[in-house]
Amino acid sequence: MLNYVGKSIPKYDVMGHVTGKTVYPSDVKMPGMLICKTLRSPYKRARIHSIDISEALKVKGVHAVITKDDVPYNKFAMYPDQDVLAEEIVRFKGQNIAAVAADDKATTLEALSKIKLDIEELPAVVDPREAMKEGAPLVRPEGNRYPDGTLIYTNKMPSGAMRGFGVNVGQFAEQLQTEKLARTVGISPFDIRFVVYRIPPAMQVVPKSL
Repeated sequence: MLNYVGKSIPKYDVMGHVTGKTVYPSDVKMPGMLICKTLRSPYKRARIHSIDISEALKVKGVHAVITKDDVPYNKFAMYPDQDVLAEEIVRFKGQNIAAVAADDKATTLEALSKIKLDIEELPAVVDPREAMKEGAPLVRPEGNRYPDGTLIYTNKMPSGAMRGFGVNVGQFAEQLQTEKLARTVGISPFDIRFVVYRIPPAMQVVPKSL
């Protein structure tokens, strides 16, 4: 470590960045790779009455179109109503409603345009002071105030006003698990963050120690 303290050490990846040669995950093309995009809510708060994906499935080159009904466990993150794909109620603008996987970007976008979405815009609340008022639109059924009174729900995107509340904790946990994974599979903690690879089905076994 003393070989680096007090010295100006060039970053190992700096030349790739400044010359445009760095390969990012979005630059990688692999045989059989599909392009996935999602249909997102145009409203901050809304009720989904129906989703018709039949025409999207007919587009040549489309491999899959999914909605909440196709997700075995449709929850994630810290709260029980944060959906992978929106359930009946949309709670922020841009929330994912459906997803399409196709051969290329153009085909994916064409399929998305053919999804028929019957959606009703509902009153939204985007100011925490307004969210606390009696009679304010409910972002969640249990109310807009978190039980301990330290967090107010609005229809703003997660990780916006909540960034200091939980996102940093999640990122820290992710980095710790990445380090652990690197040690387990014998890859440099630096390299594992820049590697995109395909594991043959026969090798897709996660050690129990993880």
